[in-house]
Amino acid sequence: MDFPTIDWSDKALCLNHIEDEHLRMRVAAKATEHACSFCGLESTEVPIAVNLEHLTEVIYGVAGDFYEDSNNAPRIDGETLGEELDTLTVVYNLIDGAVPDAMLDEVAAEVAGLINEPEYWVEQDNLSYVEFGWESFANTVKHEARLVLPRAEGSKAGMTPPERLHSFLSALSGFVRDEAGLMETLPKGTPVYRARIERDSWSLQKKVIQNPASELGPAPAGSASAGRMNAQGISLFYTATDAETACAEVVAHSPYSEAVVGEYVLQRPMQIFDLTRVPVRPSIFDETARASYVFIAFFDLFRDAITKPIILDDKHPVDYAPTQVVTEFLRWGTGVQFDGIAWGSRVAPGGKNVVLFFGPDTPMRSTTEPSPEVSHLWRRTFGEEEPVFLIDPKTVKRYRAERTVAVTASRW
Repeated sequence: MDFPTIDWSDKALCLNHIEDEHLRMRVAAKATEHACSFCGLESTEVPIAVNLEHLTEVIYGVAGDFYEDSNNAPRIDGETLGEELDTLTVVYNLIDGAVPDAMLDEVAAEVAGLINEPEYWVEQDNLSYVEFGWESFANTVKHEARLVLPRAEGSKAGMTPPERLHSFLSALSGFVRDEAGLMETLPKGTPVYRARIERDSWSLQKKVIQNPASELGPAPAGSASAGRMNAQGISLFYTATDAETACAEVVAHSPYSEAVVGEYVLQRPMQIFDLTRVPVRPSIFDETARASYVFIAFFDLFRDAITKPIILDDKHPVDYAPTQVVTEFLRWGTGVQFDGIAWGSRVAPGGKNVVLFFGPDTPMRSTTEPSPEVSHLWRRTFGEEEPVFLIDPKTVKRYRAERTVAVTASRW
């Protein structure tokens, strides 16, 4: 005997309590109840509430678009790839923001209790890029492949991990190209701020003032350590839009509290992919916006991943891999030419970080340095070598960040 996936319920929820307009529209036609089981409101004239069974049917259908039975998920050495989630967690994730916070726990528990199977879920990881969210992407990059390959023409076999990555990133590039509002142009003359930190900030400041373009420039390729946005050996130019943010970012990842900061001035316009401009996620219950929801959610989680505190243990090089792959894809693979990525600072609220795709070979010059001598033949062939960034030694200053510690009890 087969048991129904969703049980019958005698409880109902007011339509007024469904704050997500798309979820409310999808269940409104089945709102046949005259009393709400959660607030006690009653109506003797018109129906005001929907039975939880009908509400659960919609939620269950959407859950199947984003999650799957953990028993069907890919495994490595018998272990499920991705985090296994119970039904209550999945329901909670889906309706968080769709019902009032005051009744979220109660509604989630009632809905989850009506769903008989599956018992545990994982985020979808199948052939469709639409269901390929951040967790699936991150797990594929960390544990299966970092190579991105197009699907072989005429192949009838299942997608390999490199092909899944290519499928998703190709779709993501279309989103990047279509969302023109994600791009920001920094005009020539825009200042950006670069910070460096050492134990002896006085000595560091003297060194930087004497030779700011090299001492405060991108790390030499051979000594560039792995970061959230760059793999080891690949040097990028991490900056901020103000000195305080630049200081706060380096102090947050250092045992020292004082940083040396200098102001670089852009000598040409630069096109920036600005994560602070990522649109607000559409409703998860809006089927017409499903693809954009996935991409916007992906960039939300990408932004979270590059701003969360760095834990310097033996796992952090692997943890960096997903954000490094996305950064390289945005740099090289979208068909859109831009010079860097901007995102809001977590340690300096209101501040903005900008990583620029320039390494140690980028022409940078101090305002006190003469223009480099080049031969007449070079000038005639290539023109004058103009710096991309200019720095005035007078802008090099020391900044101190005050540290605070906030203590809260863990929930679990």
